[in-house]
Amino acid sequence: MHLHPFPGVNRPGGIFGPLIIRGADSNMNGYYIDDIPLFKPMHFGGLHSVISNDLMSEIDLYSSAFPAQFGNAQAAVININTIDDVKQLGGDADVGLISSNALIKAPITLTNYDGGKATDENKGYIIAAGRIGYLSLAIPLIAKYIFNTNLDIVPEYLGLSVQGKISV
Repeated sequence: MHLHPFPGVNRPGGIFGPLIIRGADSNMNGYYIDDIPLFKPMHFGGLHSVISNDLMSEIDLYSSAFPAQFGNAQAAVININTIDDVKQLGGDADVGLISSNALIKAPITLTNYDGGKATDENKGYIIAAGRIGYLSLAIPLIAKYIFNTNLDIVPEYLGLSVQGKISV
């Protein structure tokens, strides 16, 4: 894989971590999903996005001169646009070393009967995506058997997002 970064866009630790855009602190970036503010876009310092990759259709990066609707960002704007059309039932699942995620999407159709002939009309869609991390299972075992200690607090995350559109 060959990466061609945008001018002025960098990550402090290589491929993981927050985006540093034009030298500004990453906390000054504005992250949005379909123009809605997203305050914590990543789990564990950049290992995972809180949004399923399969839910994204495109990402708009404004490193300067961003539109007025994003007026509270102080450095840059990263606007994630999600899927807005589903033609057929589908989905996918991914199992990794520290987490698993799944996505399912389905069209909503209405069957009309006109003179004995059935026609399907697309009335919208529904998409559900979720992710669960299992560091909360692994870290206590490592702490107990390698370091001989019990932990009171462990990192844990799970996320679920559901979106849809219905036209009447």
